Amino acid sequence: TGTARFTNGITTGTLLATTGVNAANCTISNAVHTTLSTGTLTATTMTTGALIATNTIVTNSTLTNVIGTAVTTGTLLATTNVSTPNVIVTNSTLTNIVGTAITTGTLLASTSVNSTTITTGSINANTGTFSTVSTSWLSATTITAANVSLSGNLNVAGTLNVVNITATNLLDTNITAGIANVTTSLCAIGNANTIGSIFTTGGNVGISTTNPGFNLDVTGTARVSNGITTGTLFATTGVNAANCTIGNAVHTALSTGTLTATTITTGSLVANTGTFLTVGTSWLSATTITGASVSAVNASATNVTTGIVTVNNSLSAIGNANTIGSIFTTGGNVGISTTSPGFNLDVTGTARVTNGITTGTLFATTGVNAANCTIGNAVHTALSTGTFTATTITTGTLVASTSVSSANAIVTNITTGILQVTGGITTGTLLATTSVSSASIQG
Repeated sequence: TGTARFTNGITTGTLLATTGVNAANCTISNAVHTTLSTGTLTATTMTTGALIATNTIVTNSTLTNVIGTAVTTGTLLATTNVSTPNVIVTNSTLTNIVGTAITTGTLLASTSVNSTTITTGSINANTGTFSTVSTSWLSATTITAANVSLSGNLNVAGTLNVVNITATNLLDTNITAGIANVTTSLCAIGNANTIGSIFTTGGNVGISTTNPGFNLDVTGTARVSNGITTGTLFATTGVNAANCTIGNAVHTALSTGTLTATTITTGSLVANTGTFLTVGTSWLSATTITGASVSAVNASATNVTTGIVTVNNSLSAIGNANTIGSIFTTGGNVGISTTSPGFNLDVTGTARVTNGITTGTLFATTGVNAANCTIGNAVHTALSTGTFTATTITTGTLVASTSVSSANAIVTNITTGILQVTGGITTGTLLATTSVSSASIQG
């Protein structure tokens, strides 16, 4: 009764302790315990219904069934499974985990994670760590990852914020992304689907407009770097392009640097200063052409208003009352400053010809005023000139207000102030109303 102390040890077949065994070191071949409390328990084989350890540190242990409040171990090897409400593991390699709730800093699955349903506040996959989910659903409030690859569909009820998305099919209510690259097609189903300033309504796509009325409705300016190919281009305001090739164009107002067209039919074609219109061999049909310079092989117009008209070959006026400035055409005649030309060229006023006039008959009702005039045969009613030089003059009456100088003159009637004859005068009758003054008179 009391305490027994053995310095060397106790060897016994069966040790029955009703209260307990307290020893610094105890080696037992086969022990059956109701309650065992020990600092270090070393056992070759342990068979127990339940092992309850309040605080247990095990270096290497193979256990069939472990129920513990807290287990700290270097390596935990479970051949069948580990069943516990909570497992807190710093680094662990597990063959199969079935858990109600798993909290871990890093979850590394070398093969795969298979689950019917994963419901969690957040799944964080760091760089170099990838997760594969089978055909079941993945439900999460927030998914943060460098890359997410899906073989099926990704359905997001809230908002998906990612840097890059690579998916075969992407179906979402709201997408907010820096850059969206669609390799095959972008389909918007329903109304009021919004991507930035892009809106879809009834199959139409609108940019900066919430009610697109066309397949593509853009409010603002659209820039297409490679080109636009369309059957009909309808612009309510204007078309601004560096180069534009149109098969058939109907314009209310067209403003362009260079316009090249096979056929142009327009009410009014306006070319500003320094802007040129080049038309090929086809016709240019226009009601009014206004421009600094207009060059054409053949030009047919109802009205031409221009500063200078240069005609290389011929100017043809067809019809009556065609007006170009003060030029009028009537019945094939051209009148300048007269609306009723009676001759092929009828000028009311003064005509100035710098190089000369060549004509069969020159008929002047008033007079001819020229510095030099060479006439083969002239018939004059009244001739007024400074100096008149002629080889032969045939006239009814020659009236010279100043003088007549001739080497040989045959005159029927002459009235003159001074008659100077170098060779001589031959006449039938010499009638001098005032006097005849001569150094020598032969009669």
